[in-house]
Parts: sequence; C-alpha cells; structure tokens
Amino acid sequence: MENYYLLKKKLFKIIQDINNLFLMANDLKESLKPAFYYWKNTLNSVNKEISEDIIRVAVVGAIKSGKSTFINSFLEGDYLKRGAGVVTSIVTRLRGGEKLKATLFLKSIEEINSDINRAVILLPSLNKLEDIDIRNSKNRITIDNVLNSLLGDELISDNTRNINSVLLSSYIKGYEKVKDLLKHETIIYEDDEFKKHHDFTGDDNLAVFLRDIALEVKSDFRDIEIADCQGSDSVNPLHLAMIEDYLMVTHLIIYVISSRTGLRRADIRFLNIIKKMGIIDNIIFIINIDFSEHDSMDSLNTLIEKIKGDLSIVKQNPQIFSLSGLYNLFQANTNKISLKDTERFKQWDNDKNFTDFSNKETKLFKKSFTEKINKERYTLLLQNHIERLNLILSNILHWIRINQDIFTRDKESAYKLIDKINYHQNKMNQLKDMIKTTLDGVVLKIKKEAGYEIDRFFDAKYGELLKDLTNFIREYNVSYDKYQKIDNSNFLNILFMVFNEFREAIDHYIAESINPRVMHFIINYERKIKEELSAISEPYDKMIYEAVSEYSIAILENLSLSLNEDQRNSIDLLDIESIKGTLSLKLPPIHTIMRYSTTIKTEAMLKLGFYKVKKFFRERIFKKKDSKNIRSEIGALKHGIMKMKRETDKSIIYHFKDYKENIKFQYMFKIIDALVNNLYEILMERFQIYFSDISKINELINNNQNDKDKIVDILKEMEKASNKIHEELFSIKLQGL
Repeated sequence: MENYYLLKKKLFKIIQDINNLFLMANDLKESLKPAFYYWKNTLNSVNKEISEDIIRVAVVGAIKSGKSTFINSFLEGDYLKRGAGVVTSIVTRLRGGEKLKATLFLKSIEEINSDINRAVILLPSLNKLEDIDIRNSKNRITIDNVLNSLLGDELISDNTRNINSVLLSSYIKGYEKVKDLLKHETIIYEDDEFKKHHDFTGDDNLAVFLRDIALEVKSDFRDIEIADCQGSDSVNPLHLAMIEDYLMVTHLIIYVISSRTGLRRADIRFLNIIKKMGIIDNIIFIINIDFSEHDSMDSLNTLIEKIKGDLSIVKQNPQIFSLSGLYNLFQANTNKISLKDTERFKQWDNDKNFTDFSNKETKLFKKSFTEKINKERYTLLLQNHIERLNLILSNILHWIRINQDIFTRDKESAYKLIDKINYHQNKMNQLKDMIKTTLDGVVLKIKKEAGYEIDRFFDAKYGELLKDLTNFIREYNVSYDKYQKIDNSNFLNILFMVFNEFREAIDHYIAESINPRVMHFIINYERKIKEELSAISEPYDKMIYEAVSEYSIAILENLSLSLNEDQRNSIDLLDIESIKGTLSLKLPPIHTIMRYSTTIKTEAMLKLGFYKVKKFFRERIFKKKDSKNIRSEIGALKHGIMKMKRETDKSIIYHFKDYKENIKFQYMFKIIDALVNNLYEILMERFQIYFSDISKINELINNNQNDKDKIVDILKEMEKASNKIHEELFSIKLQGL
C-alpha cells in the first residue's frame, strides 16, 4: 500500500482536475451549467473532509518512562524537552511540516482564577476571601503567606506534596514572569527561537499557565499528530482525566514502558482504564531500553519476556517492540549532540548485541506503524472518498454523453427524448421527496432513543454509574484517630487536610472508574447509531437502484449507455471521527466533571462556634471541667465531613446532569444530524445525474448548427478529460488495496 500522505496528495490532484472540468464547462451555454452546481458543492465537501482528517497518535506511559525521548527519536530531532516537570497537565501535540514552530496556548484569566478558587477551598485563613483574582496583588500575597504558614503535615497527602498547594505555589511564583503574556491567547516561537518553548515546559511555575502546546517540526509524517501526554501515574487525577479526553480522539496509542522499571502497578492500572474505555485494541507497546541498566542480552530478554507475560493479562497477544529511544535519537543527530552524549553514544555503539537488537526492533516498529496507519486510515477515510469521487465522475460522464446524444439528434427526436427523460425524472423526484420526509422521521426516532439511553445511563436514582459514585462518597471513611490532637487553633488546618484527602479520593475514583465507563458508553453508542443508520440505508438504496435501473432501461440503453457499476456499490457512511473533524465537533471534556466545588466551610465553622459556646458554659459558668475531654472540635469535624459528603454529592450530581445535557444536545444529536445528512447526500449522489433539468436544453435545440457543434466539441473535450481522471482514480484505488 502506498503512503497515506501521498495517497491524499493524489486525491487532492484528482479534485483539482475535476474542478478544471467545471472550468471547461464555463464555455457552455448558461442553460447547461446548473447541473454542475451540485457536484461542485459535493466536491468542496469531500475536499474539506480530506483536508481536515488528522491521524492522532497518543504516546502515553508512566512518568520518566522515556515518552519524550521516544517521540524525539521517532521524528529524528530533539524537539521535546526531555524530563520535563510533572505538576502540569499539558498535552504537547506535534505535526510534521516545513519549519520549526511552537505555539503555546495560554489559559485565560478566568481559567486560572477557576483553578485557584478550586484549590483554596477550605484552605486555612482564606475563609474570608471570595472570588480570588490572581491579578490582585493582595490576593497573591495572602495565598503566599498562608502556604508558607502551613505545617509539613498539611502539605503532604498520600506521602506526596498536596497537589492543590503545589498548584497554588506554582501560580503565585510564576505570575510575575507571565503577567504581560496573559494578554494574548498564544505565544509563538519559530525557527531559531523554537526551543524557547522549553522554558515553559521545563518550569512548573510557567507550565501551569499553559493549556496546550502545538509543535510543527520538520518531518515527513504529515497529517499525523503525535501527542506527548502527561505521565499516567501523575499524582493529580485531573491529569489522568485530561489524558482520557485526548484518548477519545486518537486512532492509535503507543504505550511506553521503561526497561529500568519494567511494568509497574501504575501501568497495569492505567491499561485497565484504557481497556474499560474500549480502545485497548488500538495499542502498540514500546519497551524503551536503557542500555546502561542491563548487563547482557540474556537479562534484557528475561525482562522483555516478563513484561510480555504481564501485558498478556490486560491484552491478548500484545504487539511489543523493544528499542532504545535515546540511542536512536543520538544516531539520528550525531553532529548535534553534546560531547558527553557523543562519548556515551560511542560506548553504546561498540556493544553490537544491544545496538543491533535495537536497530532491528526499530525497523520492525516503523514498518508496523506505517502499515497500520496506511491500512486503517485508507479503509476508514480514503476508500470512502475515492468511491464518492468515482461516483461524481460517473455522473458527469453520464451527463456529458446524454447531452452529446441530444445535440447530435434532429429536433423531433431530441424533443421526444427530453420528454421521456422528464417523465422519469418526475418519478424520481417524488422518490427523492419521500426519502427526505422519511429520513426526517428517522432523525426524530433515533434522537428520542438516544436521549432515553443517555438519560438512563446518567440517571442519579436508577443509573448504575452515579449510584456507584454516590455510594463511594457516602461510604468514604475518615480516620479520626489521626486528629486526636485537634484544638480550636488548628481546626481549620485539620478541616483543610481532611477535605483535600476526601476530594482527591473522589477525583481518583472518578478518573479511574467513572470516566472510562462514560467514554465506553459514548464510543459504543456512536457505533450503534452508525450501524443503525447503515441498516436503515439498505431499503432506500434498493429503491434508488430500482428507479435508476428503470431509467437506464428506458433511456440509457437507447443511447448505447448503461448503468455504471459505481451505482451498485453499497453505501458506506463517513466514519464518526471524519464527521467530528468536519464539524469541529468535540466531546465535552470529561475532566470538567471533576471541577465540582463544595460549600461546607461556613456550616462547619458555625457548628464549631456552637461547640465553643457549649464548652465555655460548662467550664466557666458551671465550673465543670470535662473530665472525659469531650471532643467539641472532633464533633465539629464530623459534622463538617457529613456536610462535605452531602454537598459534594449534590455538586457532582449537578455537574453530571450538566455534562449529560451537553453530551445529548451539543454532541450526540449533532452527530446524528450529521450522519443522516451524510446518508442523504450519498443517496442523492446515486442518481443526481438524473435530476439535471434537461428541459432547459429545449431552447438550445433550436440554435443554429454552428452553436450546437461548438457545444458538442466542448462536451467531447470534457469526456476525454473525464475518462483520463477516471483512469487515474482507478489507479489510486488499486494502489490503496
């Protein structure tokens, strides 16, 4: 099979050649031109769909597994900063192009403030601050002072730094450096300045202000987007949710495993998430070899076999390639690497056992990658468009030959033929109206069913999804033994710690258990809608074929023409990804569900105040000290946690309800409309030639012979050009098989 990119280039050339046919038709009489308007619109639509099709490849894996190094080696350039920070959730997207260009997409002030306000919920000493704005210097100073005042225990969560305190600290430390840049939506570094984007990706205090990065690099991999995703074992569950969002639009996943660590528990957990999403079949595994870690090929092979065995638990017959990304990168850039790296490369190059093995596996991987991309995308996209272009050309040829025949007849014979054509066209126009009416009814039916299924899946009372999430929240346990030393002075600090542990537990549960089920539901329902419409198309296709066959017998055979085989091809709807690309339609980001908030602080403090008053009366007025040391603060804490759970439950249900409505009206219903429109267009293309208003030729039949001869000459030139394009298209079709 020929390279996918080259096939696309050839299709663009075919489209241009067909457009040139329309230019040739400009010399025809105005009465003959309307037939081309429909084909021109269809051609523009096909051109747009091909242009906007991008193959997306997600490179994922644990932190420090060598993802950036692997991508650099694959693209044969040191484009991504290796070993970048882990705090931020940036997805860096790379595409091949003619030059070096880095586009950094900055978060808006609203997004930044939203992050900060979410992070400071229950942050001690900030209970009086509302609607924090990073541009307000007093707000920044206050947050910085509070962060500096926190004790070590309050900054640690699950044996790592609390993600909210890290996020806030990064925003405060980085603001002065980027405040002037925030006036712009993007920052662009080109050519010699390209590597300046490393200043952002390598510094968490700057990277936190980025939403996204897009890199254009010098590479032959055109129309392919390779994404360097955050480590799947990031401590921030929001990062995992954002990776999941990107995985929903990818065609291929490359999972990188470091030979230093082997397959870890975090890898198995993430692979199970991918499996739950229903996209585990679209994955290739790379064992990124660190030559310095292995004494011999025997020890390396033992590790590879162990990883294969572990992966087989998650995916049967996993496709695995073992190679050194860093060695490949040095090998592709021997004149550009540092002296230290040159020495290391020479040392590795002397060990032929390792390097020969890596080179062999690299070739196998590239071959497999290219074949997978070319074969799958040809099947999903190009083959469909080749058939549509073939149909357009067939229709044009029919139109040309019918008109040639009419203009070479005598007047009486030409009028009779036109009357006969008009009679059959009226019948087919009735069929066309009937199809349009019934398809409108189909849309309503499918939307009603989709709405019901989506409502049922997200139902808070009867749906399993939210029931499981609600149960997790309600059954979440707090170990109060940890907080026995709580007193009035540190109550807010304790509440802050408890709440953040609670929220992180929920976020992890949503990212690892809830999100994959949501995505699996959406993927399956998209597939179900397409299958349903494909099944519905069959009786319509049959009706059209019968109508066209009747026309063919009555008209075309008398003209020494026949029904083209292109009219008999089965209907193949566009794939969902192509439709989404054409409409710029994106799934509502699932990570937005995790931006819920709570309002439990005020309630908890009021409760604490009640306990304080009660304690004062017992100890001061009634001179009764609490011999059993009644835990007023623990009581307030327990009440605060109860309130936490109730408010969190309500907030999450509200967010899911909002997400459900977006899925339904802004996503799924639009896909249904687009698929039905695509089906209607394909059905109409089957006999668009027979809708041409032949009656307008009447006025031309009475023209003098010279005018008619000129029309016939133009039609002959168009026929010759059409046949040549048809041959080229057939050749492309053979190359793609």
